[in-house]
Amino acid sequence: MIRLVRLCALSLLALSSLNACHSAADEVQPNILEGTWQLTASGGGITGVVSKMPANIDYRLVFGPNNTYYRYENGTLRETSQYQLPTTADVSEQQQLLLKTTNTPTGEAIFCSYNVTTLSATELEFMTPGGCPMIYEYTRLKSSETVQK
Repeated sequence: MIRLVRLCALSLLALSSLNACHSAADEVQPNILEGTWQLTASGGGITGVVSKMPANIDYRLVFGPNNTYYRYENGTLRETSQYQLPTTADVSEQQQLLLKTTNTPTGEAIFCSYNVTTLSATELEFMTPGGCPMIYEYTRLKSSETVQK
């Protein structure tokens, strides 16, 4: 009987420690996407070639609070809209970046989906889903280099 009580106690201890690990993994992580990102290279498609951006072209994405993003072309604000960066429960799933845009033939607002391949404190890379993806490589700018909203 004592053996059974010990076994039950050890089982409960093991289950509670597993649950504690699970809870830590579910904590909300800070949004490292927020900030100003400059497009440094793009390409892909049929050729698969990714090229550095020419010095005279400056495309930036600014991800702000409340899931708002701003898209700039050569210092001119071209779009203000919403974004989503859903967290995935399974680490084997591809992380998605969803950018809401009205840049469509009919002007209808839609979410464009991109597969995030890199998201770190300094690098952001994403691509269109499917075959022959378009690839976009961004670098985070320091606060002194950001575009004013």
